[in-house]
Amino acid sequence: MRGQDTLFYQVPPTSGTVIRVVGFFDKETSSLVSENFSIVEKLASDKVVMERVIGEEAGMAAFQKYRVQTLKKAKTSETIPYNDQFLLIDSKGFIRGLYNATSPEDVERLTAEVKVLLDIQQKEEN
Repeated sequence: MRGQDTLFYQVPPTSGTVIRVVGFFDKETSSLVSENFSIVEKLASDKVVMERVIGEEAGMAAFQKYRVQTLKKAKTSETIPYNDQFLLIDSKGFIRGLYNATSPEDVERLTAEVKVLLDIQQKEEN
């Protein structure tokens, strides 16, 4: 926090004004993550792009490009590795959230937040 404003990490935006959901898939990614990515993928449109980063470059991209780190599970000492996370990036390239890709609650929260960003984007365009 700086003053009253939160600072978000920004990645280079893609061409156009699209919201991106990024999933990292390597040989250790569970089938549950793939299933949950498919749920979120239903939101894909010309304004929402789903990105799968696959293979060995998934780990490098997660840590270097997106600066993803292991997350702590709420109320436990367990961690969530990068390949069990989804990343939400707004149309300006700001990382808006990291989500536990194995948690139905987090997947639901991600889909809700994508819809909120779409609503905000639509209001800015008008």
